[in-house]
Amino acid sequence: MINKLRAVEDGYMELFCQKKTVQDISYFSNQIVPELYDHNFILLENISNETETIEFIREQLKALAQSDKEHFKIVIHPGIEVSRGFYDAMNDVGFDVDDLYYMTADEHYAGDWHGDDNCRIKKAVTSEEIKAGVDCAITYAAQRMSLELSSKKANQKKELYEKGLMDLYIYYDEETPIGFCDWYEKDQIVKLEEVTILNEYQGKGFGTNMLKKLLYKAIKEEKKQVYIVTDTGEEHNIYLQLGFKGAGTETELFLMKKDMK
Repeated sequence: MINKLRAVEDGYMELFCQKKTVQDISYFSNQIVPELYDHNFILLENISNETETIEFIREQLKALAQSDKEHFKIVIHPGIEVSRGFYDAMNDVGFDVDDLYYMTADEHYAGDWHGDDNCRIKKAVTSEEIKAGVDCAITYAAQRMSLELSSKKANQKKELYEKGLMDLYIYYDEETPIGFCDWYEKDQIVKLEEVTILNEYQGKGFGTNMLKKLLYKAIKEEKKQVYIVTDTGEEHNIYLQLGFKGAGTETELFLMKKDMK
C-alpha cells in the first residue's frame, strides 16, 4: 500500500513541480515558487549502497554552497529502510532529520464520519468561490511565511482548481470562509492536504467536522483509500482519534545553507 500512496504523492507534486528521474533519484523543482521548501527536493527511491549515497549527498552540498539556493531537502522513500549510521552522517553535516507519517482512513469508523449537520462545507466551483478559498489560504499561510510567498503558493493552486486538476473545499461559518482543504485524487485514492481552519476559529471542532464530512463523502463515492501525511504533533493525535491508522513512515532531511557544517 505505501508504494501506491507514494505514487499518488508523486502525482500531486507533479501538479506543481517539474520532475526529472535519473536511476533511483528523482529531482522535484517548482519553477514558479522555487523558495517553497515542500516543492523543491530530491527523492531517494532506493538506497542500495549507503556509502555511495552519502557521497552523492556531499556532492550535492558542494553544489549548494556555490548556488544561490538557501535550502536543501531530501526525502527518503517510505518503502525503504536505512541504518542509524546513515542518519548520524546526515546530522554530522547539518541536516535536521524528521519523520512524516502516511495515515489511511479505517472504514470501520465510517459510522462516526457523518459530522455535524450544521457544518457547511462546499466545493469551490465558481471563480468567486475559488477566490474566497484562495484568500482564506493566503490569510492562513501569511501567519507562517511572508505575504508574498503565501500569495505565490495560493495562486499557483488557484490555477489547478480552475483547471479541475484538484478540488478545493471551503468551510463556512454562515457566509464567511473560515477553513479549507485540498482534495487530490488519482486511481481512486484520495489525498487530503492542508485540512486547515483559520487561527481565530480553531479549538471549536470545525477542523474535525470538516474532515469527517470529507471522509463521509469519500466513503459514499466508494473511493479505494483516503490518506493524509502528517507529523507527530497535535494533528496526528486527532487523526488517530478519527480512526486513521499508520501506513508508512517517510523521512525528510532538511538543511539551510547557513547551517552547513
